[in-house]
Amino acid sequence: MVALALLAGCSTAPENTAVIHGLLLRPMLSNFPVRNHRPLPAAGVVEAAEGSKVVATVSVGGNGKFSLHLPPGSYAIKATSTPGFPEGTTCQAPHVVHAKADEAVSVDLVCMYPVARAG
Repeated sequence: MVALALLAGCSTAPENTAVIHGLLLRPMLSNFPVRNHRPLPAAGVVEAAEGSKVVATVSVGGNGKFSLHLPPGSYAIKATSTPGFPEGTTCQAPHVVHAKADEAVSVDLVCMYPVARAG
């Protein structure tokens, strides 16, 4: 699940810089059905890549908020989460974001992974 929104003029980044910001989220852990599951903030790492080359990496704190300041261009954004997730878990397939100069793009990344159930 990815949410993308274009927000012009909402950044304090230097001129001719694109901003990619958002939240890293994880599903609410539950072994039983619960209505209205809402993802929770997650710590981890968010990467921006051009082709196969990672051009920016940012550590994400427990509030899940991240921000990358990059030259305008197209980037594949992906995340891995750390605490409470299996080592090296990739949250989802990278999502291509087209970032323009002096604009901000919002991307919410939701980490999905199998939950171990008590047997």
